Amino acid sequence: MFLIQNLNYLKEQSGMSFQKLSSASGIKQTTLKYVFTEKTTNPSFEVVIVLAKLFNISLDDLVYKDLAKEKN
Repeated sequence: MFLIQNLNYLKEQSGMSFQKLSSASGIKQTTLKYVFTEKTTNPSFEVVIVLAKLFNISLDDLVYKDLAKEKN
């Protein structure tokens, strides 16, 4: 699975800081940092859904596809 890898890729591509991601998603910066740095191994489904919507990507693509490879 590629969830964390893809989230970091999408964050990098968007150029958004954790502060901007937090403002846009309504998710606390602390929670985002825990998810993006894998300090939490099982982020809540609600968080994953909000991030998928924010980055305009399907849950399947976010979790199961290596987005960095597909862009190259």
